[in-house]
Amino acid sequence: LQTQSGGEKYIDCQENGAVELYWNNEKKMETYQYGVNFTQNIKTELHVNLLDNGEAIFGTGQDLKIYHDGNNSFIKEAGTGSLIIDSDSQVIFTTPTFTVNNAANSETMITASEDGAVKLYYDNAQRLETFDLGIDIGTSATGNFGIRWGGSSYNYTNIWAEHGSGDLWLAGGLKPPSGSAAFVSSFGSS
Repeated sequence: LQTQSGGEKYIDCQENGAVELYWNNEKKMETYQYGVNFTQNIKTELHVNLLDNGEAIFGTGQDLKIYHDGNNSFIKEAGTGSLIIDSDSQVIFTTPTFTVNNAANSETMITASEDGAVKLYYDNAQRLETFDLGIDIGTSATGNFGIRWGGSSYNYTNIWAEHGSGDLWLAGGLKPPSGSAAFVSSFGSS
């Protein structure tokens, strides 16, 4: 289908092949064996609906995919570059829990929970956790501790403010360099 003079195409239909649509004598869309190709922009004033496992694919090498598999939603960047989220303002994630895992999804690196802790991990082992009184490094948060670090049970060094009194406590003590007998602690000295 073309102008009467034959100088401008509207629609070109090929037997056993593509149907091509033109605007101002430039091809804008064509059908092919797997669907439809657009040569320039697509504009819609409503929605683009994809069923489960339908993918929105970007990049010549299918570098970025966005899809839903029926259970989970995915943004998958598989190209040579990085996935960059760029904003002129702030980026806000709204979720009750937030987790960052390694590329293989086999190790946790960061978790954050609504009205709860933020946890940092090293090699899939938790190393730092926030709690209602401060931060906990290396162990779980309990009692009056504001900052503590070390091992388990009460076998660690702590600095904490006692609830209600404002007193600052030091457990484990401060030891001077080797060879000196002095030792300072909230629980006495030696």
